[in-house]
Amino acid sequence: MSAVDHLYAVRVKEIWAYLKTQDALFWLINFYLFMEYVRPQTLYPSINVLPFTKGILALTMAVFIFRHNSPLVKNPLNKLLLLYFVVLLLSSVFALDPNVAYEKVPDFMAWMIIFFLIINIVNTEKTLFSSSCWPFFCTASRWLNSPSLNGGQKILIM
Repeated sequence: MSAVDHLYAVRVKEIWAYLKTQDALFWLINFYLFMEYVRPQTLYPSINVLPFTKGILALTMAVFIFRHNSPLVKNPLNKLLLLYFVVLLLSSVFALDPNVAYEKVPDFMAWMIIFFLIINIVNTEKTLFSSSCWPFFCTASRWLNSPSLNGGQKILIM
């Protein structure tokens, strides 16, 4: 059985053993995705004191720039995304109200940066599978903590 087959068997012990071998970039991008999609700072306002997602994204970019020593992912679709960004900028210049158009450019730039970070950090089948496991656990945790499911009592999964 290959190493990937062991992960596909969804044995928590083997997935965790593989996760422990990952570097800081892998953990940072997954922590960013967790904070962006699960949004615990929205669920618990007491921890919503700092812009966590922006800070984690900035830290991930800094670590990526200073530590990343493998070549960047080369794909023709990446060039198309950059071309789309140029089209977005040009259409903003010629928009009926350029100020409104310019307001959304930073949002697109942030998602473009996130895209390039993800494709360059999660770049093997094993890392893709292991980084894809946490959304299922988070979804299961939210579903099991649903008040309609268990009479309002919370069940701690994670």
